[in-house]
Formats: sequence, C-alpha cells, structure tokens
Amino acid sequence: MLKKLTLIIIILTFTIKVFAFNIIRICEKENDITIIWNVVNDTCQKFNKYEIYGRESATDNFKKIDENKSYFNNEYVHIGAGTVSNNWEYFIVAIIQCGNQKMIYSDTLNIDKNPPKKINIDSVSVKNGRVIIGWEKSKDKDTKGYIVYYVNGAMNIIIDTLIGNTNTYFTDKAIRDPRNQTFVYKVVAMDSCENLSIFSDKHNNIKLNISQNFCSKTVSLNWNRYIAWDIDSINYEILVKIEGKNKFKILYTVAGSVQDIVINNLENDTNYVFKIRARNLNNNFTSSSNELEIKTNFINTPESIYLRNVSVKSDNEIEIKWEIRQKGDIKKFNIYRGI
Repeated sequence: MLKKLTLIIIILTFTIKVFAFNIIRICEKENDITIIWNVVNDTCQKFNKYEIYGRESATDNFKKIDENKSYFNNEYVHIGAGTVSNNWEYFIVAIIQCGNQKMIYSDTLNIDKNPPKKINIDSVSVKNGRVIIGWEKSKDKDTKGYIVYYVNGAMNIIIDTLIGNTNTYFTDKAIRDPRNQTFVYKVVAMDSCENLSIFSDKHNNIKLNISQNFCSKTVSLNWNRYIAWDIDSINYEILVKIEGKNKFKILYTVAGSVQDIVINNLENDTNYVFKIRARNLNNNFTSSSNELEIKTNFINTPESIYLRNVSVKSDNEIEIKWEIRQKGDIKKFNIYRGI
C-alpha cells in the first residue's frame, strides 16, 4: 500500500519598502530649517501636493508641518524651528490622484550637522609675483566648496570662497607682494549646508633675499623657513638659471635647518635668476619661493704686477715702470719706497 504524500509549499512574500524620492539635505541657518528633496516621479501626471512631516526629536511623534501644492517647488523653509529644537527629523509625502489616491513617502532625514573633514594644503608657492595655494580635494561627497583665509596675527581673514569640490587651488591677487613679505594662509572645506571643516594647517610662502659681495666675488642667499613641514622632513633646493634660458637647474640641496648659503664660482657681468624650492621628503610635495634676478658685478683684481725697471733720470728724478697682467678694476696705485 502506497502512502499518499502531500507536499505543501509555503511561499513567503517579503515586502521591501523602496522610497520613490529622497530628501537631499536639511540645513539650519539662523534658526530657520530648510528641507530640499528631489521631485517625485509622477507617471500619471496627477500630482496633488507634498505634505511635510516633522518631529522635534527621535522620541517624539511626527506631525504634519505644512503642505505644498507646487510640483516643482521641492524646497520648504520651516521658519524659526531652530528656536524650538536642533534635533528635528523630517519626511515628505507626495499625494498623487492616480486612480485611487496614491501616497508616496520619502526617506526620513535629520538636520545635517556634520562638517566636512579637515583638508590639507599641499603647498604655497610664488609664481609670476603672485602667491598660489594648492590643496587636496575633499573626500566628502557633500563638499560644496572651499574658503581661503589670510592669517594676520591672531585674525583669520576670508579672502575668497570657491564653489565646487574640484576647485583645489587659488591665486592671491590682492595687493600682497611676496617679494617683500611672507604671508600665511589657511583653507577650510564647506558642505551644502555651509558647515565648515576645521582649519587646515598654516602654510606660508618662502621669501628669498639676495645680495652680492663685489670683492669676494660671491652671491649670498637667505630665506625664511617653510613652517608647515617639520625641519627633519624637508630640504631646500637652490635653483639657478641664466636670464633668457627657460629651465632652472639645481645648484645645491641643503637640509631643512639651513636658511642661507654663499655661492661662488659665478661668471662676472652675467644675469642670474635664483629661487628656493622646499621639498617635503615624506610625500614629495614642493613649494617654491619668489624668483630674484641679479647681475654679477664683481671687482676684477689684477692677476699680477711686477716692476720692469727703475731708472735715475736726474739728481731729483727717478723713473719707475711696471707691468700688469690681466688688468682689473684699478682705482689707483700706491708706490712705496724703502731706505
């Protein structure tokens, strides 16, 4: 006798709630809270209204705040809500009359209080008489842009705001001459709610000074320290080119503790252009100083001088003749007589 087997198949149905549209961001400014969402997909073209729901904290019940009957108006300002609470949460319901009334829910979001992460300045260099600041691109997707500050003593002064996450360099076109002074800069990242990251580390331009010693036939260079990098992780490259030539070449490389150098064996009556380049040994970032030009104007001393002859011309006159090899810049001759 065969037993009759009954196979019972149980089908379990799981419902996953997928939001048809999302809140993009919720920002608070001067106690007003602004909610921005993407427009709902209305395939029936029977849009009725958006309803805005909110609650003061995660432990409260949601309540209807307001409604908006404009399909393309996807922004709502909850005026003065910040005076009541800083922990508001919101969601949006789109009402569409597609056959039976259809209610489409957004996700739930709270006020964006999270600032972007601190960014790092790569370098501050001088080019064509202007200071150029470069920094790394923010890794936060919500980064709206960057604010560049000029540091004057204890004050951080805004000099520009750059909109766009990829704007990662700035040329300071203010009346600040890096050939005459050292300037300090900071940068912060700003998100779409205008939350600001903490300040970057301070960076300064390198200011090069130059002079020459006419008699010793040397050129002296000195410069200020690049403050953003540790002395042990930096070296300075002394670069030189002859005026009219395009490429600089490294003449010397010195340690981060060195801030001056004396250069000899230069050609006389020649236009040289010098600059200093700081190099971070940890990541190979570089920062260049202003360029300075100098024309060597050394004193040419005679190679040798010797007496050719001394002759008695009369009782009161002696004639002395001498010869100079490779005449130099001679101002006068001193004649000495012994007894």
